Amino acid sequence: MQRLIFDHDYAMPPERVFAYLSEHENLDDIFGARITRLRDGTDGHRNGVGSVRELKVGPTPPFEETVTEFVPNELIGAPFRALSATRRYPVVT
Repeated sequence: MQRLIFDHDYAMPPERVFAYLSEHENLDDIFGARITRLRDGTDGHRNGVGSVRELKVGPTPPFEETVTEFVPNELIGAPFRALSATRRYPVVT
C-alpha cells in the first residue's frame, strides 16, 4: 500500500479546518483533481460514512472514493483501490 502525507499548519481552530477540508468540493485545488460529489453520507453527516465522491486526475479515468470512517473534527477515512486515504486533524497546542 502507498501512503501520502500532507503536513500543514493552519492558523485557525481545528474545527474550521476540518469543516473546510471535509467538503468534497473544496478538495479540487488541494489534490489537483476535478472532484464531484456523488452521494451524501448516510450517518447523519453530509461528508460522513457512505459519502461518495468521484475524482478525475489529469488524463486518467475517474475513480470513486467512499468515506468509510468519519469522526467529526478528527478523522475522515476513504480507502480505494490500492490506496487508503485517511485525513487526521490532530490538535496541536
